Amino acid sequence: MIAREEARSIAEYDFLVVSGNEDSAFIKPSPLASFPVVSDVPGLWSFFQVHPDGSLTPPFVPPGDLDSNRYGVSKPELQERLLLQTEVARLLAGNNLRRQTAAPPVLDEGLDKGGTRAQTTASTGA
Repeated sequence: MIAREEARSIAEYDFLVVSGNEDSAFIKPSPLASFPVVSDVPGLWSFFQVHPDGSLTPPFVPPGDLDSNRYGVSKPELQERLLLQTEVARLLAGNNLRRQTAAPPVLDEGLDKGGTRAQTTASTGA
């Protein structure tokens, strides 16, 4: 199990990935973008990436500049995804595994009627 997870491309931790070959590349949701999170690893309930600046991005949360509905993520489901992102951020901050600065992601504010977000990740810092 560990070898399989370590073999994942860093790109899989983004919501969208490029697939196909040079002649017919296309963009699709990452295999890690499914929600609820699916894994055969017992007890695993979230994939995420912590950036050098301490910001947290899970692959199951679409970037704020995307219309989430376009990728099959309704506004209510986006709220659930953001809630899980907040839970992960709090867990990591509570265990001093990542620096936390500002508030976690906004759950309802910042969503327009199409489900597009203005803010995508928990703000972090010193």
